[in-house]
Amino acid sequence: MKFINIIGNILNADVLTLFGPIIDGIDLEVRDALELFGKKAKKLVVILETEGGYIETVQRIVDILRKHYTEVDFVVPNFAMSAGTVLVM
Repeated sequence: MKFINIIGNILNADVLTLFGPIIDGIDLEVRDALELFGKKAKKLVVILETEGGYIETVQRIVDILRKHYTEVDFVVPNFAMSAGTVLVM
């Protein structure tokens, strides 16, 4: 958590980590996590590592991200395959 805060401070952004498959229900987890942020920054950085998942879930995540932030950047430390690639685009 300490490094997440450091990244957020350096980039002047909120930071969300998303590791694992993009499956039904993960969009609700993303929504809940974003709503836990107090005063939101205008920018979000998503640290993403996924082997893929469902495009429909990606669309719901994109809708949630657009609702909360004007700018979203992605950091992919290793891989974002399939639906993860679509999310980053």
